[in-house]
Amino acid sequence: MKIRDRDLIHHRKDQDCLYFKADGAAFCLTPWNADFGCYCWIDQKWTPVDRLPGLRLLFTQPRFRKPCPVRQRFLDRIPKEIRELAKPFRWHQLNILRLMRFTSYAIDLAHSNPILLWLIAEQMSTGSMSYIECRELIRLKQKQIVKQLHPYNPSLSVKFIKRILMVDYDFNEFLALKKVTGDTAITSHLLHCGTINLKALSRSEMNEDLLSCAFFKKLIREQETFNSLYKRIREEFYECLRIAEFMEKQDPWQALKRCSDYKQLLSLHSKWANEVTDEQKLAAYIKQKESPDLAAPKAPGTDTIVPITTVHELYEEGEELNHCVFSYLNEASSGALTFYKVLWPERGTIALGRDYDGFVVQEFKLHQNREPNALSWDIVSAWLKDINSPPD
Repeated sequence: MKIRDRDLIHHRKDQDCLYFKADGAAFCLTPWNADFGCYCWIDQKWTPVDRLPGLRLLFTQPRFRKPCPVRQRFLDRIPKEIRELAKPFRWHQLNILRLMRFTSYAIDLAHSNPILLWLIAEQMSTGSMSYIECRELIRLKQKQIVKQLHPYNPSLSVKFIKRILMVDYDFNEFLALKKVTGDTAITSHLLHCGTINLKALSRSEMNEDLLSCAFFKKLIREQETFNSLYKRIREEFYECLRIAEFMEKQDPWQALKRCSDYKQLLSLHSKWANEVTDEQKLAAYIKQKESPDLAAPKAPGTDTIVPITTVHELYEEGEELNHCVFSYLNEASSGALTFYKVLWPERGTIALGRDYDGFVVQEFKLHQNREPNALSWDIVSAWLKDINSPPD
């Protein structure tokens, strides 16, 4: 949370401290040449606080806005070098500044290994270590700091940490950092990477099984996690897992880990999808059900967008379009999702769900899971807008 100009409290008598409002409380930052402490007004007195990880004093101001003299006077007392070093951090920034205020070792660490300084600042913010303990820890050699922070991760090293790349320095990247440095299995799977992009990793479900797959390792190693192909691979990957769960397959991870590229993953997906539409399995499943009907459609269809209302229709839809819609039988039976045939301008299938704002299209796929064109999406979007509009 940024300490914006509108959050500042102008104190008539005290021109040195910075007073501001945050989360409905009043706070005070003492000046850099004092103890540079943070205090909160609690029970009619100023109480020191360290656990404000998201509080940001330094950030880029809009160009058109004149600098607030109160803020500027306070910031000018902080050395420019330290302001530049701390400014990128959007998480634990205040404690990073405090550490650099009282020990030059923190400044050296900010230059040589900012990730390590970030991890130490988190110890202060969570209360795992006191401010004095963190100051003492920073005085140690980097190898000793790593061992003290993560004594149960033998794969973690200073060299590995220096290969970690920060982009936004925010909460999501810090969560990714905690997983990368705190989980021995994840660390081991990333040892092959030349550069470990925290922003890329924070966008994925980072777990040991996923990172052990050959093609995911390759994508991370080649910094391709922002590529559109990466998104499609992740979607196929979790789609395969969902089908495997529906088919009650034993240990599907082993088959997924053997896929070395996107083509092999698509082949595995097709193989499992074809198993889903096996007629004998369909008959056995329907026999177990009390009723072959699906949950009633939650929204009306049109002449070209037709609701699927029975198990047989859902099965036939998967057969006709050669995709795995039938593996969503549990969701369709419970009413979690409603499925529709799209007859024009392209033949496809829609999975309709709900969120807080109304109906949403969870998936829209054509034959063999191909993507619809713009005209098809326009037709579906118009229908979606219509069913979400309040009745006259």
